[in-house]
Amino acid sequence: MFAGPGMNFVLASVIFAVILATVGRPVWPAVVGRVADDGPAAAAGLQPGDVVTAVDGRPIAYWEDLDRAIATSQAEPPADDHAGRGPAGGRDRAEANRHA
Repeated sequence: MFAGPGMNFVLASVIFAVILATVGRPVWPAVVGRVADDGPAAAAGLQPGDVVTAVDGRPIAYWEDLDRAIATSQAEPPADDHAGRGPAGGRDRAEANRHA
């Protein structure tokens, strides 16, 4: 009586483990999608397509790194925050207080 349902559970566990091992957990790059005109990102000079590479001197690789860094950062952004333009923007890297 337990063999059928038990094997269904085992098979589902094996399939889930194989998918998780091959596909992994989705991660997103730290690319700015939208910027509110009157928001702090616009005041800092960020534009859609910018890639954030560092916050408070800590390297940023993925969106969750950026989220964590912003949550633990100070109110005033330091001068060493870095963001770069994506392929459409033409810049490889620019500081938060950008040079035009």
